[in-house]
Amino acid sequence: GKDKGKGKGKGKEGPEDAPGQTAAAGASGPCKFFGSAKGCSNEQCPFLHDSPNSVPPCSFKQRLGHCERGEACTFRHVPWASAEQARLHY
Repeated sequence: GKDKGKGKGKGKEGPEDAPGQTAAAGASGPCKFFGSAKGCSNEQCPFLHDSPNSVPPCSFKQRLGHCERGEACTFRHVPWASAEQARLHY
């Protein structure tokens, strides 16, 4: 199958997850990309965009000071002061 999303699911997809819910209503946890170098490109992202530091830090950026993947990296390159700062960055 071509299902999007890699990772070990922490949230259970239950029948109560109605399609079309807003982030405030039915999101299951923080977005795994909002806060990463890449950022979240999903306009209808169902996950919360309020804790950008929940994205794991990039080990290359931490150890070496740079990351070859640059803006395509799905890990966090900077510590965010606030979700607002991260929103303005994208």
